[in-house]
Amino acid sequence: MSLTRRQFAAALFCAVLTGTGRFSSVCSAQQRYLNADVYKMELYALTEEQKAFIDIVISLAEEQAIPPSIVEKCFFYARKKSQKHRRYYYFKKALEFALNEKGYNLEKLMSKKR
Repeated sequence: MSLTRRQFAAALFCAVLTGTGRFSSVCSAQQRYLNADVYKMELYALTEEQKAFIDIVISLAEEQAIPPSIVEKCFFYARKKSQKHRRYYYFKKALEFALNEKGYNLEKLMSKKR
């Protein structure tokens, strides 16, 4: 399979941005979206409990205890799905559901983190 010019240019651009000349296993875009402050602002987390939940989830994702891709998907789902004042609740429920489907116990992981 050969690359098109656009695919080759994108691959070269990513390789230059990483500075290693090779592809890394962790995408830089993925790390950009695992930012607790952005999540708190975009999900309209108001209470300290909500902010603490987001902090713990982000730290679990950074440690690879839960898949970061699931956290991001739930974040983007909540932003797209609901009105501003309900985004946090959509995020939390979607995350719990997605992690239960994959076999992760979020409550157990969070109790270890506290």
